[in-house]
Amino acid sequence: TAPLLDTWLRQLRERLDQAHQRHVGFDLKPVLRFLLARDDIRADGVWIDPAVAHALLYPEEAFERPELLAKRYLGDLGAALWNRYVEASLTSASTSETRTEALALAAAFQADLARHIFHRQVTRLDAVGMRALAFQVEFPLTLVLVDMERTGVYVAQQELRELEGKMERELRDIETQIYALAGTTFNIRS
Repeated sequence: TAPLLDTWLRQLRERLDQAHQRHVGFDLKPVLRFLLARDDIRADGVWIDPAVAHALLYPEEAFERPELLAKRYLGDLGAALWNRYVEASLTSASTSETRTEALALAAAFQADLARHIFHRQVTRLDAVGMRALAFQVEFPLTLVLVDMERTGVYVAQQELRELEGKMERELRDIETQIYALAGTTFNIRS
């Protein structure tokens, strides 16, 4: 498996070295964590997860699972393709060699379905005027969040305590104004 992994990493490196490349796939954070942990592979380009685009388009729907997105954007055909090619590939392998091949096949089908789903989503993003938000904020944020998870963030504890005190004072002032306007006290949070 080491030569296979080396070949795969070389091909991946060549693909990722193309500037301004769009990478479309499901659940990209683990992929990005892997890439950022390696010194010999860059994670440049735009990383697009159809679940992120869906959250922009339909924030009231909590679709994160790829098979639900396939059904939502590609209809019954999308669901059938997911079940036939992705699920079947993952459950049919019996030996470790066929398991590796099955995982590769399932990943290829997932990537193709992600691309088709995102193609439909781009049309909708354009229609509702959210394309710029998606490409300039939401998609780049995935890489930023992964990097933050990997390296951590610094929290200035003293400044945070001072901010907390300031906000508590402001909240008490606002409550006082509310009671004055109402002419009585009551449970504001009810």
